[in-house]
Amino acid sequence: MVFLKDDALDFACKLSPDVQNNISQFRDALQRRYGDSRLPEQYREDLANIKKHFKETLPEYAARVENLVCRGYPHLKEINLLNLEVENFLKGLPDQSIACEVKIRKPQSIDDAIEWFNWHECCKGNIFKKRAEVRQIELRSNPSVDISSVDVVIDRVRAVTLRVPIVIEGDYLNAVIDTGAEVTVMSQEKFLKIPEKRRPQIYKAERN
Repeated sequence: MVFLKDDALDFACKLSPDVQNNISQFRDALQRRYGDSRLPEQYREDLANIKKHFKETLPEYAARVENLVCRGYPHLKEINLLNLEVENFLKGLPDQSIACEVKIRKPQSIDDAIEWFNWHECCKGNIFKKRAEVRQIELRSNPSVDISSVDVVIDRVRAVTLRVPIVIEGDYLNAVIDTGAEVTVMSQEKFLKIPEKRRPQIYKAERN
């Protein structure tokens, strides 16, 4: 092992005697440890241009980001690595409107970012789904309307309920959004789960 020095020599000395005495195994161990000849600057360049692939799942994309950050910044502290992972993960997402919403939440790790991204994507999906359900177009009452000049004409809407996921004290719920409601209604069970110090004051409802 006289041809090795510094970190390589320390690494070789920690190998088992069986590996040290077997040329093939010794070479494979060194290849696994030092086989990557790319410089950190090259990994940082890849990171600067990273984008999520179309068929790539979020965990697969996250793993790719983590690998590039680790190899591009080998001497950074863990907390700084986590921040870089989240920043680059969000930067490469195709839907930057959701990425901005996730960034506002200040996720502490990529796992947090994935959770918030899925939550916001679910909210956005529900809204588009409800819009798609609003399809009743009445032209009989106004035949002068030129349908080619508009995207959608809505004359009457029946029984459209908008539900969106919300979080109350860590519980994920589906809430019904009613823009005309004068009161907010929730079950007593969920209300009592809110810590008493943060529980909103309630008043007896009165009819006019």
